[in-house]
Amino acid sequence: MNTTDFEGTTVSGETGTYHLGEKLGGGREGSVYRIVGSDSSVVKIFEDGYRSSKAPKVRAMINNPPQDPTYNEEGSRSIVWPTELVRDRSEGQFIGYKMPFKDLDEVKNALHYAMVDLKWDNSTEKERFTTALNLAIMVHAIHQQGHAIGDFNHENILIDDGYVTLIDCDGFHISGSTDTYKGDTFLPRYSPPESRGKRLSVVRKVDRFGLGVHIFQLLMEGNHPFLAQGPGTADGDWGDMIQQNPFPFGSAAPEVEPHDKVGPSYMDLPADVRELFKSCFHAGKTRQAVRPEPIEWIKTLGDAADFSIDSSTESGTPESNGEATTSTTTGGTAEPTSVGATARTNDNQPRSNTQSSPARSSRPSSTYSSTPKSQSSGRLPSIQRIVEIAKRATSMRWWRYNSPVGQTLGRLKTELRRAAIYLGGMLLLVAGLYILMSL
Repeated sequence: MNTTDFEGTTVSGETGTYHLGEKLGGGREGSVYRIVGSDSSVVKIFEDGYRSSKAPKVRAMINNPPQDPTYNEEGSRSIVWPTELVRDRSEGQFIGYKMPFKDLDEVKNALHYAMVDLKWDNSTEKERFTTALNLAIMVHAIHQQGHAIGDFNHENILIDDGYVTLIDCDGFHISGSTDTYKGDTFLPRYSPPESRGKRLSVVRKVDRFGLGVHIFQLLMEGNHPFLAQGPGTADGDWGDMIQQNPFPFGSAAPEVEPHDKVGPSYMDLPADVRELFKSCFHAGKTRQAVRPEPIEWIKTLGDAADFSIDSSTESGTPESNGEATTSTTTGGTAEPTSVGATARTNDNQPRSNTQSSPARSSRPSSTYSSTPKSQSSGRLPSIQRIVEIAKRATSMRWWRYNSPVGQTLGRLKTELRRAAIYLGGMLLLVAGLYILMSL
């Protein structure tokens, strides 16, 4: 049975049956249908050729979901994640899954939002930094849960008033209890020069490059960081541009410069933000390890957006299994959550930050009080620990890869490793000759 046959039919879920209504849309792998009588959930039905491979992956996603306090407190999801397996009623075979409903008419994809809503003439710096920060929080959340994104398509990143929502999450690289389930699709626009690899640790480093491209586009009206002009530069295909063009902003090649199409002034961005772009697209173009991690973007963009941090909130923060908690101010009272809610773009409201615990939401987990911090009886969320970790990580990464001492030690480490391999080979050779002579 094809997905085109499911409108008007009934399917079986784990908690009941669902009568499918209007088909909302579809793609290569499957289609999404309304559930009759429900405004909060929909069902995705896979095409026949994808069901056998998707079944264990979706099951792993359901068993290892990201926490989403926005759903707990507001009834709205910011990660559209599978919640229930769906089967054909007649044969009981896996055909798809149930997931939260997201109204696509109310949002824009990340690239469209960057080109329209975040044009410098139409937005404030705070709005641009806040939107980029919320995306970094989301990627940090996915990585903290053990997964990786891989498919960093802007069509799968939806933004409304600075709030970020991820969709088509069954295309991510998923960490299960015993297996890893890779994604098969990627967009060259957000992919680094190297192959993506299969291990989750490698894909997460690929994600860092894609995150950098998205943040650059959010801050620079949708322009791509490798859009360059000059002798030998490539244009047209994004993959070719990334492969061939140096990062034109502060490029070591003086004949290469940013393309005339790039309107905003890159030098108007804060120096710390530019430094992360340089790490991501200059050295990090070919060296995965120096690409900024999401937590570094969170710290730097949080500073750029001028977050106010309440030092009194550091004490008494409970921890469990290394997972810290944070709190949000709602009407003057503090409500603990297991994540850091994302920043709001409204200039007249205080915004909260993220923790290093497995954050899961790119939307605020509650309505924030407009009461000034000094007058509020509640606590603003603490990011003291995450800021300190980010500062240490940033300084150590710079020292290791950029300072003369760090570079010398790195070369010495490489030479010692080579010498150890050589000596090991010689010892094996001598041992082999001794054995032959003793026969």
